[in-house]
Amino acid sequence: MESTKKAIKTILKTGTKVIEAVKDDGKIDIGESMGIAMSAIGFVSIFKSLPEIKEEIKSATPVQIAELVEEFKTEFDLPNDEAEKIVETGVEILTNLLVLVFKN
Repeated sequence: MESTKKAIKTILKTGTKVIEAVKDDGKIDIGESMGIAMSAIGFVSIFKSLPEIKEEIKSATPVQIAELVEEFKTEFDLPNDEAEKIVETGVEILTNLLVLVFKN
């Protein structure tokens, strides 16, 4: 599950940069956009790893999937706890859908 975990961390890192950029004034300035772009470069490796990620999810046990979701919930943080809970629930649902799709 290493490629899958690495992909999640890259997505979280980029999302955190965006959240940090807009939290004060609701805008992203040039410097902030450069930081976001630099962290988003990691998305290239995510796309290159998609076949491996698919295989990891396809071969994962229910326990491994539950651990992956819990790891995401631990790493993910939004200033708004209600919004955070909604996103976490959505990720859990999407993860379960991916498992259904990839295992068939």
